[in-house]
Amino acid sequence: MKFNIVAANHPAFGYVEDLTIIARLVIEAAGCRCVLDGNASAGCQVFIEGGEIRPIRRAIESRGDFVLLATECITGATLNGFGAGVPGHYGNAAYWQKRFNALKACAPFARAIWSTFEDPQQLDLYRGLAGGIPVLPLPFAHFGAYERVQHAEAKGVDILFWGSKTPHRKAVLTALSQRHRVEWPEFLSDAQRRKLTARAKVCVSVRQCPGWGVPSIARYWFHVANGSCLVGERCKAGCALDPYVLTVDDLPTTCDHLLAGERWQRQAAEAYERFAAERPGRPAAEAFLERSFART
Repeated sequence: MKFNIVAANHPAFGYVEDLTIIARLVIEAAGCRCVLDGNASAGCQVFIEGGEIRPIRRAIESRGDFVLLATECITGATLNGFGAGVPGHYGNAAYWQKRFNALKACAPFARAIWSTFEDPQQLDLYRGLAGGIPVLPLPFAHFGAYERVQHAEAKGVDILFWGSKTPHRKAVLTALSQRHRVEWPEFLSDAQRRKLTARAKVCVSVRQCPGWGVPSIARYWFHVANGSCLVGERCKAGCALDPYVLTVDDLPTTCDHLLAGERWQRQAAEAYERFAAERPGRPAAEAFLERSFART
């Protein structure tokens, strides 16, 4: 079976590049062909939710096969409604309502919904939109075909984070920068991420705001799959990769501890070893695609 990941229709492709990488790894690990194309073409289209809706409408009108890759948290009758105080893009309630409405309109016509969440409650909420089609968590697993970052022997970055510059993140990372070498670019391509990660001792995942609901599993997967030491600030809900991440309430103190005596090296090695052993990619991918297209 051939798949076409239609990711370039997304208004900000750099934001979703990591998702195209993991989706492609899953598809190819299951023995299927996969291309990355900005235009709908032959095969089953994989649309990342939040992109331009017109290609999805064309797929519906032509009765073509497509899958929706869902990335956001359903909260009531909208997406990412984590309450007052959420800054910037994620605090734009009208935008997230529009995306929810578009998702709700398109979902019943898909062959399947692939979700970045393994949380049973989130999967049930997506099933409520889907009209009986399969809703499955994308397997964020260990794939032998993935080219891992080659870590530098001498690392010049103590703490690495990338992402939008919210007030909460600024407070956490500014405090850390007083005593450690911190790199905080806002948005990076995959190639740029890999270069910086190779030089970093400790990578971190910092909440958008104190009440933020869920961590980014794509961020978690990138660091865990590349054998980085990752510390995650605890969110209201967890994710499937929590066992391989130091999830904490006091991120600065944990970073201080890891960087004292080079403890980060042991944490990184042990987490990667368990991840590779416990989440093998090929069997997970094969079962995932079989269940995705169980309805014929």
